[in-house]
Amino acid sequence: MLLYILRHGDAVEQGYEDAERPLSSLGKEQSLTVAKALKSLNVNVDAVLSSTLERAKQTGKIIEKELDIKKFSMTQYLIPGSDHLELVKQLNELGLNQVLLVGHEPHLSALLSLLVNGKTYSHIEIKKGSLALVETPAPIEKGKGVLRWLLNLDLLNRIASSPAT
Repeated sequence: MLLYILRHGDAVEQGYEDAERPLSSLGKEQSLTVAKALKSLNVNVDAVLSSTLERAKQTGKIIEKELDIKKFSMTQYLIPGSDHLELVKQLNELGLNQVLLVGHEPHLSALLSLLVNGKTYSHIEIKKGSLALVETPAPIEKGKGVLRWLLNLDLLNRIASSPAT
């Protein structure tokens, strides 16, 4: 199974409750950059699974639209503080081959750590708009995944703007 792990784009900081904070203009641009990079990398995900928080939903929806992904759903298990093992259980029940997960820090770095080393602590930081790829056997078991890459927005922008080969 391939899990693409994406932190949402930049969000508006003031004037909203945390769960309702939308993407800023920059965050929308960042999400489009991620979508273009995924296209350039010929990534074909089966589904987008997003946190229920507005900024993650918007990020996921932008990518869903740009990549013409047929399945989009939300889960409470991508919200910070939720149970990573419940997310793993949900992913195993979905039975998909390639899933894009859209969420928040520090929840995503703890998830990535759990997938590759079996523990939820590490010195991994997923900055806004950054994208990781973890390859794991199905069903997912903690500590059995392999981190294939972690790309920040600068690298994603270079990939997105490189001429097609």
